[in-house]
Amino acid sequence: MGRIGAEIQDAASTFIRIGASGPVLHEHLPRMIVELRRKVPKLRFSLLEASAPDLIEAINRDEIDIAVTNLHRSMPADLHSRLLARLPLTLLVPRQSKLRSAADLWKRQTIDEPLISLPGDEPIAAIFQRGLAKQGVEWLPSLVVSSLDLIETYVAEGFGFGVSVPIPGVKHSAKVRALPLTGFDPLEVGIIWGGRESELVRTLVEAFEKQAGALGLGN
Repeated sequence: MGRIGAEIQDAASTFIRIGASGPVLHEHLPRMIVELRRKVPKLRFSLLEASAPDLIEAINRDEIDIAVTNLHRSMPADLHSRLLARLPLTLLVPRQSKLRSAADLWKRQTIDEPLISLPGDEPIAAIFQRGLAKQGVEWLPSLVVSSLDLIETYVAEGFGFGVSVPIPGVKHSAKVRALPLTGFDPLEVGIIWGGRESELVRTLVEAFEKQAGALGLGN
């Protein structure tokens, strides 16, 4: 292999395109990149913040190499995944709400509070609706937003109740209260990638598994 070919190969082996949700990019990835650079000193990377469905599409279009996101029930067969954690769903209510248990909602004939939710193709929203169906409850979103941050913001401002998950390292606003959603399936979070598992991808997967274990989230 010539000098130019070797340089191109070396550059490719130290560059990775990572996609994830905002909390992962803001709260966890910076310290992991520091750790990774101890193993791969020449590490270069690009970052994409997007929703779970958009991250899957980005992998399929070869726009990113790896995504840290919610795992779908049915993913394309040519994608690989590794489970990192199972996060319990919670119901966010305004702090001044008298509701102390989500189960008390299911006892009502109708739920008057508006539901604030992610889009229906997001795993959190789909899991929540499946759980409602098991309870024999119909509660459709009144407000659909694009992120968990926005759900919390609008719950805090009194626009309704919202479905969310606890984000490791991120505290809820003092204006909201999180109620456990007992009997609902957890959200599975993991790493997804396509094609062959390169050495760099393998190193990143191991780093995320280590981080999940350190946070007590190991599956």
